[in-house]
Amino acid sequence: MNTESGTYPIENRSRFDRDLDAKTQYPNDHLFEKMISGRYKGDLLDEIISQSIKHTDLFSTAFRIAYRDCDCVNTIAMSSFIEDPYASGSLADLCAEETDRATMMLLAHAIEDRAAQLACCNIAGILTHLKPDNQLPVALIIDGSTYFKSPTFKAYLDHYFSKYINKKLNYKLQIIPSVNGNLVGATVAILTN
Repeated sequence: MNTESGTYPIENRSRFDRDLDAKTQYPNDHLFEKMISGRYKGDLLDEIISQSIKHTDLFSTAFRIAYRDCDCVNTIAMSSFIEDPYASGSLADLCAEETDRATMMLLAHAIEDRAAQLACCNIAGILTHLKPDNQLPVALIIDGSTYFKSPTFKAYLDHYFSKYINKKLNYKLQIIPSVNGNLVGATVAILTN
C-alpha cells in the first residue's frame, strides 16, 4: 500500500506552516507533506527564522545582519548544521553568538521531531485502521532520503516507532529500504494491466 498521504488536508498547522504554504507554488495543496517532507523542512526553518527576526529578539544583531544577505537556509544546510553546528557552513556561519547557535539547534531539532511525530501518527493510523495480525512483523518500506540521509530525523522516527507502534500498539515494524519504489510499483502496475 502506497499511502501518498502528503495530500492529507491537515487543519491544525502553525502560523509558520500557513505562511510557508502561502509562498509555495501550490498553496493549500499537499499540506501534510509540507509539514513532514525533507523538501520543506529547511524552508520551514527559514520561515521561522525570518518571522523571529521580524517580531522578536531571538537572534543577535550580527545574526540578523548576516541572515539578510543569506540565501542559504535549506534542508541540506539544516541537516549539516545539526550534525556539526561548529563546522564552517552556511548556517553555522550565521551564528555570531552561542545563543544564536543554541536557538538554531533547538529550532532545527523541533522541526525534525515534529515531522517524526507526524510520520509516526500516519503509520499508527494505518495500522489502527487495518488491524493486521500483530503476531507477524509489519513491513514498512521507506523510500526517501529524509529517513536515510538525516540521522536526526531517523533517530526521532525510530524512537516514536518504538514508543508508540511497538509498545502501545504492539506491532513490530520491519523497516525495508526501497530504491525507486514508486517507479518500480508504477512499472509493475502498467505491466499487469
